[in-house]
Formats: sequence, structure tokens, C-alpha cells
Amino acid sequence: LVSGHGPASVVSIVRAGDGVVARILGPDGVFRAGARLPGEAIVHGSVQDRLIVGLAGSVVATTGAADPDATIVIGSGRVLALSDTTVTRLVCAVDGCLVVTSSLLGDVLLEVPLPEPLASAAPERWSNLGSLSPDGTRLVIRLQHGNGSVHGAVMVDLVTGVGRHSPELGVNFGVPAWAPDSRFVLYPFDGDVMIWDVEALDGQ
Repeated sequence: LVSGHGPASVVSIVRAGDGVVARILGPDGVFRAGARLPGEAIVHGSVQDRLIVGLAGSVVATTGAADPDATIVIGSGRVLALSDTTVTRLVCAVDGCLVVTSSLLGDVLLEVPLPEPLASAAPERWSNLGSLSPDGTRLVIRLQHGNGSVHGAVMVDLVTGVGRHSPELGVNFGVPAWAPDSRFVLYPFDGDVMIWDVEALDGQ
């Protein structure tokens, strides 16, 4: 199961033969939408009852219906986070990489160059899916050592392009979540819940 957004739901993903069957289910267990996809498809979750899928270098939003308008190409790249209305992607070209937030129709809402804390870590060392702040302006992604263990997180301000490391570096902590005010990141660590004020000065 992976997360669904706006409205709340979950996505059930089942490998079936040479393909993937993905179904969006509401909190009450009622089927909302679904699709049979090629085996190489990567299902990231759902937004507004559309499956968000990585397929052949493109990121698409689909309801799986026969109607051609049911599938929309959002753009290229790697999905970094989903919110109730947007998809944030890593898009790399010859001249560098960008973090891009788009609507489900593919309209670019925010676009920033990759900040140093992420640029210095190869994308394969980033966790699969980060967390976008409720106001859609900040992204937090966990990073991994070469052996796969988590060693901290990076927050990217999608308005200013500034990136910052979490206070805990070199440690393995749980999946971060944003407070409703989009200023604090909470994550489990060593039996406690840590609170990171992303607006505090470094060292505070």
C-alpha cells in the first residue's frame, strides 16, 4: 500500500503476470479508481483520485479509464513528493537538475535549482518519496549512506532554493512529517519525537 492524497485514500499495488494492477481505495475500503499498467510502471501514490505513475521516463496522472483524457503527462523526471494537489519532481538535463512542483495538469508552479545539500548526494541515495509541507513551499527528503542506512534529512525551500541539513546527521531516524504550520518537521528518533524548526539559524 502507498499513500493517497486529496481526498485521503490508499493505493493497493499488486504485481500480476507481466503487469501491475493499482487500485485507489477510500478510508471506507470502497474502490475509487484503478488501472492495469505495464510491469515497469512505478506507482507513487494518488492525488485527487488519479494514480501518479512513473513510466518510460515520464510522470503521468491516470484514472485508468478508456477515455484518452483520463491520462495526463505531468512531465519527466523522478517523483520526489506528492501533496493534495501537486507533484514534486527531480528533473535533470545537460545543464543541471531542478526541483519542480507541478499541478496535475503539468503546469509548473515552483522551480528551483538543486541546492547544495542535495546536489552533493547522488539521487540514488535519496529516500524514495519525501514529504511536502502543507503550504507546498518546502520539501524534506531523507538521505542514505552507501550501505542503505539513513543518515539524516535535507529540507529544501522551494521558494528561495535554499537547502539545509537536519540537526541529526549520521543517524537513522524515522519518516518525517510536517506540522500544519509548515515550519516544523517532526520525526521519530531513538524512542523520542524530535522537532526541527526549519526557520531557526544553523546551530540553534
